[in-house]
Amino acid sequence: SGKDVKAVSQRTADNCCDECRNTPNCNAFSFTKDNGGTCWLKAEDKPVNWVYKEGSKSARVLNPTNYLTTCTTLEDNTHYVGGDFASTKQENAESCCGDCENTPDCKLFGWTNHSGGTCWLKYTKGARTSVVGAKAGFLLAGPSSCGGVESNVDFVGQNVAQVPADQAADCCAACHIHQACNAYSWLGGVCYLKGRRAETKVASGVVSARVDKCSALESDVYYVGNGLSEVKADVADCCANCRQTSGCGAFSWANGVCYLKSYKETSQANTSFISAVVI
Repeated sequence: SGKDVKAVSQRTADNCCDECRNTPNCNAFSFTKDNGGTCWLKAEDKPVNWVYKEGSKSARVLNPTNYLTTCTTLEDNTHYVGGDFASTKQENAESCCGDCENTPDCKLFGWTNHSGGTCWLKYTKGARTSVVGAKAGFLLAGPSSCGGVESNVDFVGQNVAQVPADQAADCCAACHIHQACNAYSWLGGVCYLKGRRAETKVASGVVSARVDKCSALESDVYYVGNGLSEVKADVADCCANCRQTSGCGAFSWANGVCYLKSYKETSQANTSFISAVVI
């Protein structure tokens, strides 16, 4: 027993673990044969009260993600062209996340019903196209992807959504799930999701942070060519500026300027620059 987070249809209990790991706040599950097979995903904040029920299967999920999902919410009918370097067999797209997480250099994946279900593991994000039935998701960078918390600071404007949250720590996962979010401010049980950190002001009780949705910064590296525009900003804000710019997929930064680029093609050593790609 326990508080159900949601129910997901699965024919066997084997896939319930991945479903739980990819669902915020889930850290246990039960599987029953209801409706052809159902995973009952649960949030346990106290010792589990196990109850015998014939035909059911239950388990805790070790190292649950809680405030950070491992991957972003799946994008339906979406395919990112190219970048494939490996594939795995999975009946459903939700299970691709674990395969990507456990494969070095994997940053995102696509899923199609090819051969009964295939995860296409990718090292880079190509052009986004619409393909009926396809799904795609991105591997999150982990806790470091949410920047240092700024207490009693409000990020002014740039609001894209509001979601309820008992604590500021929940805002990071909420921001990762929302496509347009790159930062947040929290106050009084509400996450105010933001397009980016722009103007700030002192505000008692407000907790704010950036949320980085780019690869790890590459120091002393410059991405050659493919320039789109330039923006004066701190390097920590280049990712958000790139994500808010149509066609931008990478950036190089030097001396207070983000050089926004359509994509990373050729890189060269340059001690003046720091670079990264959007994931």
